[in-house]
Amino acid sequence: MQRDNKSFPGNPKNGFSLIELIAVMAIIGILVSIAMPSYSQYIQKQRRVDAHHLLLENRSKLTRCFTFAGSYTDCRIRTESKLEFYTLNSNITPTSWTLTAVPAPNSTQVKDTACSSFSLDNLDEKSATGDTPDQCWH
Repeated sequence: MQRDNKSFPGNPKNGFSLIELIAVMAIIGILVSIAMPSYSQYIQKQRRVDAHHLLLENRSKLTRCFTFAGSYTDCRIRTESKLEFYTLNSNITPTSWTLTAVPAPNSTQVKDTACSSFSLDNLDEKSATGDTPDQCWH
């Protein structure tokens, strides 16, 4: 009876060597170290939509309230975004308002230096602060 050498446990051709496993792990590590910063920036950019929603929702509330009350001062607005990544700073007078969404102190958006805050006023003027403020409202 002939023995099949391919399935014999002592055959060195079965499986992977330690060097091959280390090489594969090193390649995976390099790929992950390249991909993680890009992924983190992508996530931060997507979370900026939370600030946009907060500002636009409050714009609608203020406009509706002014239509009925004739003043912005008695209007109730949301002070925290739905996903809790941003909080709202407001400057409301009887005839005008300016809203600014800033990252919540305990959120991961604090690390977003490209767009650190978003502002909107009663004239529908949008602005932002950060490293690339011209790209923040896109």
